[in-house]
Amino acid sequence: MNSATENMQYQVTGLPAFLIFLAIGFFAFGLPSMKIAKRTGSSPWLALLMSVPFVNIVVIWVFAYSSWPGVDGVSNND
Repeated sequence: MNSATENMQYQVTGLPAFLIFLAIGFFAFGLPSMKIAKRTGSSPWLALLMSVPFVNIVVIWVFAYSSWPGVDGVSNND
């Protein structure tokens, strides 16, 4: 065998590592963000915006200053 085919045998793409880190990131940040969004009375899918750079800062400010029905006892259905 020549060295080109030997090197191809050991070549690993970055896709498996990327998918593993993506899953770890979702479980570390995505699920807690979805739980916080649900507590504020918002859609849990709003937490997906937390993964968008610069938009996540706006979302954090919205969560910080919005009324939380579970904490404030205020209903958003007025």
